[in-house]
Amino acid sequence: AGRKLRYLDLGFGLGTTLNVHAAACPGEYWGCDINPLHVAAAEDLSRCAGTGIRAVQSSFADLLERSDLPVFDIVVAHGVWSWVSEANRDVIVRLLQRHLAPGGLFCLNSLVLPRAAENLSFQRLMRLHKRRGETSNSGDLSASGLAFALLLQRMGAVYFAPDSGSGRLLELAQRADPGYIAHEYLNENWDPALFADTAASLGQAGLRFAASADPLNNCEELRYTVRQRAVLDAIDDPALRETCKDFLRPKWQRYDVFVKGDGQVRPQRLRIARETRFVLAVPAAVALSDEHPAADGPVTFDGSPVREIVMTLATEGHRSRSFGQLVEAARSASGEDEIVRALMLLIDHDLVHPVHDPAPARETIEACARLNGEIVRRARTGDEIAVLASPIAGHGVPISRIQRLCLLAIREGAQSVEAWAHFVQSALRVDGVAFPAPELLKQVLLFEASLPALAALGLVERELGASPG
Repeated sequence: AGRKLRYLDLGFGLGTTLNVHAAACPGEYWGCDINPLHVAAAEDLSRCAGTGIRAVQSSFADLLERSDLPVFDIVVAHGVWSWVSEANRDVIVRLLQRHLAPGGLFCLNSLVLPRAAENLSFQRLMRLHKRRGETSNSGDLSASGLAFALLLQRMGAVYFAPDSGSGRLLELAQRADPGYIAHEYLNENWDPALFADTAASLGQAGLRFAASADPLNNCEELRYTVRQRAVLDAIDDPALRETCKDFLRPKWQRYDVFVKGDGQVRPQRLRIARETRFVLAVPAAVALSDEHPAADGPVTFDGSPVREIVMTLATEGHRSRSFGQLVEAARSASGEDEIVRALMLLIDHDLVHPVHDPAPARETIEACARLNGEIVRRARTGDEIAVLASPIAGHGVPISRIQRLCLLAIREGAQSVEAWAHFVQSALRVDGVAFPAPELLKQVLLFEASLPALAALGLVERELGASPG
């Protein structure tokens, strides 16, 4: 409060997240990546939006030695920690020690045991096969490695049996983007660890676990059975407790938030909720038709207090509502804790977004408009950026390519559902994408119904959201 956010992205890839956050949430944004093509892509997107990011082509070690590096409030590292050498992880710890502010947050995703151990043999096989490759092209190397694994499967390799975990992994890998396969399985460093070991490393920089960045991982009643929760409740050590969660419900990656210092995070949950406003990001009927596969059976979204929250947020053109207003709307059905859990469920499914600022500065609105204009323009020829920057929410909002193409159609003068559908069909046909006309029309009609929500998030003009088509 009182000044702009200071933010550092370690290994920012193509710079999408860095630019979206810089446009939607005012601050000083730095990013570090060793790949010059990544830096060029991030800077190109920044020029289109005027986000003013500092994209540094550098190793983490060289970044640490810069004399102009400020102290940051937030440091993020996605697809980095488990994919770099131990020496680089040590540098990250020193960066956090020197350049993360007291009370600052480190947002991290990492490969986690025991689940990632199932993928370890596949990763090592792909790496071993890569060394005999006659090309340096990552796409070709990915394809040839997968072809070799499929050959072993056809030859009766028990490890790749179609009904085994590794067999299903191989099936998924064949449909994945070659760039993702190269990052995940051709990388010379690929080091899954127990959560407790990762937490111990970060403890050297004065960091401790605050919460999962996956909202529902913090709602244990949705993820674990009554008997499992009883085991977890008997564990006082946070590192052991979180590690046990990875054994009870194995997943091969974690998304976590660590905090620097001794500030208490969990006791602040209700206070933070009370100071936050929320926006419904889809038509009410879409939200209420969803369900979540919880540990004790699926949670349907048409029951209390989710229904009361959704219907309240759907009124008056999806105007944002405070936590207190949502509590009042659902008071007869639930208490505050249940409403927090319902909101986290809706947020996890991208149906509701917490509002960063219901009245953002003109500078923020204009930066988001410039960036979003470039993103929807690029939708004509590809599907590389699947979010738009919301000046209201202060972050990226997932949006389909068809919806982005509808927004491009509006920018180019199309004024009816039929015109939007024709524009989208033409763009997809040029790009070689076949899409059945009835399904396409259904998606365009959903876009039309979503206009009030998109307007509430600052992604289209309010007038358009009020009078679609």
